[in-house]
Amino acid sequence: MAARYYVLVSQELLDMDPPPPWEEAGLHLIEQGGFTAPGMRWCLFADDSAPEELGGKKVQLTFTRGRRHEDDPLTDGIWVSERQVIA
Repeated sequence: MAARYYVLVSQELLDMDPPPPWEEAGLHLIEQGGFTAPGMRWCLFADDSAPEELGGKKVQLTFTRGRRHEDDPLTDGIWVSERQVIA
């Protein structure tokens, strides 16, 4: 089961067309919250590969783009390389 947690996201990023490649990274935007700071929202995401302990937490994400496994060209793409609980 995917963990659901909150990420602070800029409205500029949410308004991108085409949208950011969250799905490619295994993230699914569930809900956009209200503005917490000018141009920023806490958004609820489901993450296919996150540990369940992150459920309900506020998390900072680091994304990596490129080849996940050097010897496998089929792993080119974007993924969450780090999840850090911030609250």
